[in-house]
Amino acid sequence: MNPDKILQPIGIQKYLGEKGLICFIALMNMYISLSTDIYLPALPGMQIYFKTSTALASLSLSSFMFMFAAGILVWGPISDRNGRKNTLIVNFIIYIIGSVGCIFSRSIYQLILMRSLQGIATGAIIAVSTAIIKESFADKKREKILAIVQSLSGIAPVIAPILGALILKVTGWQGIFWVLIIFGIICLILTLLFIDTLKADERYRGSVLGAFGRLIAVIKSRKLLYPTLVFSLSSLPFMGYLAISSFVYEDFFGLSEQMYSYYFATNAIVTILGPILYMKLLINVNKKNLTYIFLLINSLSGIAVVLIGAKAPIYFMLSFMPLSLIVTAMRPFCSSILLEQHKGDTGSTSSVINTFMTLAGSLGMVIASGPWRNIIIGFGIQISICSLVALILWYLICRSGLRINALVKADYDEI
Repeated sequence: MNPDKILQPIGIQKYLGEKGLICFIALMNMYISLSTDIYLPALPGMQIYFKTSTALASLSLSSFMFMFAAGILVWGPISDRNGRKNTLIVNFIIYIIGSVGCIFSRSIYQLILMRSLQGIATGAIIAVSTAIIKESFADKKREKILAIVQSLSGIAPVIAPILGALILKVTGWQGIFWVLIIFGIICLILTLLFIDTLKADERYRGSVLGAFGRLIAVIKSRKLLYPTLVFSLSSLPFMGYLAISSFVYEDFFGLSEQMYSYYFATNAIVTILGPILYMKLLINVNKKNLTYIFLLINSLSGIAVVLIGAKAPIYFMLSFMPLSLIVTAMRPFCSSILLEQHKGDTGSTSSVINTFMTLAGSLGMVIASGPWRNIIIGFGIQISICSLVALILWYLICRSGLRINALVKADYDEI
């Protein structure tokens, strides 16, 4: 097979076309960042507004992530049965309803509930967008599209906190959710123009319960499960950063909401460069060895956070930046490798991959927000331990003889 071959002719997207489809996928992948990063500057203020604790305020973020993971797991198999387009339409509507509910929340518990609703819908959007990529592109072409999409979606973490801080200068925290409503409506309109990549004759024809049975079959695949655990563990601290960054910069270092947004955006720019670095310099490097190097760099980043992160905000940002670069540089080839491990049941495969990644991220948020004596040192310890454990697990997998499809990108052989 020509590695750049497109599985389905992009011409099938009568209204969106190839560029439009890629942009639409990128927008869907922005959902997780926009739904979290845009209101990070408001978290300390929301804590005061609802007269609640830091832990409960952060729970509005971690509950979103937990329900996001549940949404991925539930809606992936359903999209194998009902189609990608129908699943997207339903969940964009759910997301808009959840956003409206956030605006009119009168307690932190109501906000957490509405954020959970947003999370369920976002999980479906991410699962379906991943399935669309697999159904539309193959091999190196897919990896290139993943890098493009991840770079484009990386714009969201750059602009989201700055936009959130600007909105806070004009309105209250509720204005942030009005912006998310507008974004949801735009994506809903694009969904109506999207032509389903899962044809009617290719859909699962059994019951909904049977569709979830296929999900279990996918989970049992060791070739998918084991590397997914490694890649999930390696990215766990990155999500912990999202949970604590505003408290670190605003409470620990005493910066303003606007200054926090600049630090956050600077780090987010690095996440855009990660996929570009991989595509330009590392795409033909042996992925087994590259993973060893990446995980080692992550461990060193954690040690740097422990040693110098608490000295000044610039030191915290610089010590964490290597992990941001590495985690995002790993994503294109990690996603492509994992999608190759199971044939068929694309929605279920996407669900398993994204669920494990998200659950790990949610756990990272909880650990990072824990009762550490020094939140920055605790975070650095978390990075180091997670990276070292992932490194050991990767070594054990490579030594086990388990045949991981497409691990060597140069020729797409198995090891």
